[in-house]
Amino acid sequence: MVFLKRLKYIFRLVVTTPHYPWIILFNLVSAVLTLVGIPLLLPALEYLRTDVVDERNLGYIEYVENLFGFVGLETNFYSIVIVAAVFIFSGQLILLMIELFNKRVQISLINNYMHEFISRYYRASWTWISDDQSGRFHSAVSREAGGASEAHLDSQRVFTSLIYVIVYTAIALLLSAIITFWAAIFFGCILLINIKYADKINEMSKLFNQVSISLSSFISSLTRNKKFFKATSNGSYYIDVVLDKVKEVNKKNWDLTLIGGILNTFTTMTSVFFIILIFLLHSYLNINLSELIILLLVFKQLAPQFTSLSGNYARISEKIPIHQSANNRIEELKANLEIT
Repeated sequence: MVFLKRLKYIFRLVVTTPHYPWIILFNLVSAVLTLVGIPLLLPALEYLRTDVVDERNLGYIEYVENLFGFVGLETNFYSIVIVAAVFIFSGQLILLMIELFNKRVQISLINNYMHEFISRYYRASWTWISDDQSGRFHSAVSREAGGASEAHLDSQRVFTSLIYVIVYTAIALLLSAIITFWAAIFFGCILLINIKYADKINEMSKLFNQVSISLSSFISSLTRNKKFFKATSNGSYYIDVVLDKVKEVNKKNWDLTLIGGILNTFTTMTSVFFIILIFLLHSYLNINLSELIILLLVFKQLAPQFTSLSGNYARISEKIPIHQSANNRIEELKANLEIT
């Protein structure tokens, strides 16, 4: 099955990314802090709603009071909000650090890929270099190195988004099982649509990568044989061929951008629509005001994370063919090492 094969490939990208254990660890720490922080807002609202202990209809508020008493904190609206804010803000700051760290790792990967392409190219056998299209070399160094590193970056983003979707779903389940059940069905249908179109994006990306390599070869030939094309009367014909190839590359790039944009907009709009439904049907679903406020906060975070998960999955489906092409190139260079 294509989906399972892609998941396996994404997992391989995650575990072959430099420093991936630290990235996974900080993702889990950030998720735990968020998982603890947001539910604390519900007992805070109960303290704000009433001062009468028996009127606070929240089961786990006793555990919060006992925990606060254990660490020597007075349990009231302000103390709970401050502690919740510390957990939530810490989780978000760690998330920012993860994204910046991932970017540093990506830059390091670009450097590694370029080093492999350039150093191994001139250690390859002359026979292989002579047969190899120079455009493939240019395309690998100028474009595929960046695309392959982005595949690693996107794999980490898929993992991060997945962790947060699980966390926010768990919080929603804690607040309302019935809404979480319908949300799982709703977002599951959206996910299936994204998976279906991600397959289309993957196929389009393969074609885009092929025509980009072909264009690099044409341009390389044009610059290498500039004297010939300048002297011959057929030079204009070759220029037209190159320009047609440019149009083809740009058209396929536009098709990829259009499909990705439509898919992202569809996912965002349907996610917001679900949040609006919760707001409109809260009385029918028997949700009190405190639960409604927290649920809206949770789904306000869950919807963008789900959109991010779907978008990252579609984006990595686009980058996988480039990653495969880059790594196949390195394997070819290794296999054709000049024996001295």
